[in-house]
Amino acid sequence: MKNVFQKLLIVSMLTVLVACPTEVKPLTPKPPFVSPPGTVTGAPVTKTVDATGGTLSSVDGGIMLEIPAGTFSSATQVSVQAVTNPDAPWGEGTGFRLDGLENQLKPVTVRLKFADNPPAEWIGVAVQDTLGAWRGFRHLTMNEGTKTMNVTLNPDTKTRASTRKLSKLNIFQYSHVHVIPEKTSVKVNATKDFTLELCKLIDKTDPNDDLSPLVKPEPSDCERIGPEKGLQTWTVNGVPNGNKTFGKIIADPIGATFTAPASVPSSNPVQVAVTVHPDGTKTLIAFANVTILGSGFKVVGKFSALGYPVCPAYMGLADVTDQADFLLAETGSATGFPYVVQVLDNKMTKSENFHASEIAAGGTVRQDSASEVFNVLDGNGEFKDGSETLDVTLNGLTWTGGCTLSYSAGGLIYAFPAGESVKSGVSFEFKTNAFVNNTQTVKSEGGSGFGSWEFTITKQ
Repeated sequence: MKNVFQKLLIVSMLTVLVACPTEVKPLTPKPPFVSPPGTVTGAPVTKTVDATGGTLSSVDGGIMLEIPAGTFSSATQVSVQAVTNPDAPWGEGTGFRLDGLENQLKPVTVRLKFADNPPAEWIGVAVQDTLGAWRGFRHLTMNEGTKTMNVTLNPDTKTRASTRKLSKLNIFQYSHVHVIPEKTSVKVNATKDFTLELCKLIDKTDPNDDLSPLVKPEPSDCERIGPEKGLQTWTVNGVPNGNKTFGKIIADPIGATFTAPASVPSSNPVQVAVTVHPDGTKTLIAFANVTILGSGFKVVGKFSALGYPVCPAYMGLADVTDQADFLLAETGSATGFPYVVQVLDNKMTKSENFHASEIAAGGTVRQDSASEVFNVLDGNGEFKDGSETLDVTLNGLTWTGGCTLSYSAGGLIYAFPAGESVKSGVSFEFKTNAFVNNTQTVKSEGGSGFGSWEFTITKQ
């Protein structure tokens, strides 16, 4: 379920003054949820569309574009292609890549087919950029008769602006219903409780934005779906109630309790799933990935930098700090990586002492939303020298903050409310035989060339 976004260009909103003059600061949008993006598969379906418009459908009829007359000023090639969904907590099934819409002049209607699993009232439509960030459409229409969901790609909204840098746009169905937690870890022989919940995922900070970030839900955003909504069948790796090899799971009136096996399984993580029949005819299946932990390490990573770029194109600089906490969990692998990053807790970057770079022609810069130095997505660890040095690699995403650049000459305003995203990485290593009171601290340079990381590792 995945892919594509970019730099967003939008005219900034003026602050409203009331009787008692008080500055009204815009709410800071939450950063979108990020997961590994999918890849295109099969051959694209391509059509040349001229000024008279036309329609374009995928081979399987899962998606259709309705392109009205006047959408393009000249003949333009437009294509659709299937996109896989290898690891998407939000995604449902196969998605589609749309290519060639970057110069559209009129709204284009996208019709997506949906099935009975999951039920229509529990799904939505979203896009995911090539870096894995998710955003959802706030306005869509459902047609139960034709089994289609309709959304509009507008040329004058953030939906349109997001395709300026790349022409490709990837669009998918996503589900509001999830097993909570969706991704977690459990030590051998330990237990973990799971529930099935209906969650509000779209951040509605900007009421004028028809395409908003999909975010990790807070507990207050979710409503539990109990057995009273329909019979629930819980499985582990496809086995009803699980087994001693991969772990056992027992349903209860709240959800289900998982008990990890006595040793780390060769297939790790394991998949916990629940099947529900909410009305006796429709079916919902939701999943969670559970990593079984043997021995491992708790890591707290702290980053600090002075004069870090927090706006696109180095327009603004600030002093920043960031933090990412995670576990390096033993996988039991004899051929791959013996440790993987699990139980991530990415803290938002803190930014202080913002100041603008010198801008030609008298320009001024304002920071509208926070930057993120490094949002860790995943990582692994492998031994370098026997079993004494563990080399850790972290993969993630860096994005500059949202900023507005204004030129006094000509009254030009350029806004980048979501900043710019790039793939990023950080690496460090530590000695497995050099712990003092079960703890050691190591340092490494920041992957961006600014600042440095300090990692505190504790034996678990």
